[in-house]
Amino acid sequence: MSKSEAMAHLSVMEATYNVKIKNKEEAAEAIAEKAMEFGVEPIHICTALNTWLARMMSEGEIEEGDEIEIPRELIEGIEVKG
Repeated sequence: MSKSEAMAHLSVMEATYNVKIKNKEEAAEAIAEKAMEFGVEPIHICTALNTWLARMMSEGEIEEGDEIEIPRELIEGIEVKG
């Protein structure tokens, strides 16, 4: 349940969608904190973020090559059941 695991998942998302996550460090920290709080692996939270990013891409809110920020409120709002 580490920040490095979250960073790895976020890097895969960047590569998959060809975007740059400007607040990757902060997002990874928030993901790791939430994962630890609920006793889950970071992948559970990153899967929800991946779905959010895919939806934003499909709706044209985010495009390939964009620099994006993952709102901390989004991470905090993800429901997790450990």
